[in-house]
Amino acid sequence: MRNNSNRVGSKKKGPTSTEPLAAKKTDDPVANIFDFVNPTTFVSLPSKGKLYPEEHPLFGKEEIEIRQMTAKQEDILTSKSLLKKGIAIDRFIQSLLVDSAIQVDNLLLGDKGAILIAARVDGYGPDYTTSVVCPSCSSTSEYTFDLEEQQEEMISESSETLSTELPENVARTQEGTFMISLNAGFDVEVRPLYSSDEKRLVKTMTNRQKAKLQDSAVTDQLKTMIVSIAGYDDRSTVNKAVDLMPVRAVRELRETYQKIIPNVDLKRTFSCQTCDVETKLEVPLTAEFFWPRQ
Repeated sequence: MRNNSNRVGSKKKGPTSTEPLAAKKTDDPVANIFDFVNPTTFVSLPSKGKLYPEEHPLFGKEEIEIRQMTAKQEDILTSKSLLKKGIAIDRFIQSLLVDSAIQVDNLLLGDKGAILIAARVDGYGPDYTTSVVCPSCSSTSEYTFDLEEQQEEMISESSETLSTELPENVARTQEGTFMISLNAGFDVEVRPLYSSDEKRLVKTMTNRQKAKLQDSAVTDQLKTMIVSIAGYDDRSTVNKAVDLMPVRAVRELRETYQKIIPNVDLKRTFSCQTCDVETKLEVPLTAEFFWPRQ
């Protein structure tokens, strides 16, 4: 078993009792075998618990405790039924959460991503080898990403985001949302996105693809994260305003949103062996992320 006790953002929690193992014997032989092997990991949350409402179990919590992967979790990840329904990853994460009061749907996207990376590192190690396509010459090559390094940078960047003051054009509301004053001359109120939002966006995208309709991922995301525009909060007005929003305003809004909402940045520097171009590349979360090559 790998020793992750010195890894940034996580630490192991061993048995808390000093009672001899022999005294813990039960009539269940399997329980006796694994009674002393129940490791968990504490994962640093990009949100630091600051973006959750007060009634949320992660409010004010900088870490979340998760179980390490077992054969049970691998069963979930290989379940054809769960994979077909697109719920294998969510069911997998839920099985890892020690606190049953925390539901996957109510996790912020950045925190969910941090849990996925930590679980993958604990289960299969930090090296993630997969095929990538060079954006310059379109050649395909094998590339190994260091997820542990990715995790450390992610935690550092999220801490920096939350420790700095909000930009001058941003104010936090009493409802926990953020009011952004755009150069275009109007205010846009936004909120953090949760796992449940991601699920709905993916479903919408899938339905549009099945119906052979034009992709609307950008506007769909904007309509989900925007609470109000210029004081109007009814969904019909917000949706119409998003469709008509100038590209410059959209770009400013998205850039500001990324500065104030900590997320998982999966971009790494990639050097193409074919054309020698060096660029930032998104770490592809293919099936090999949780089903590594043997």
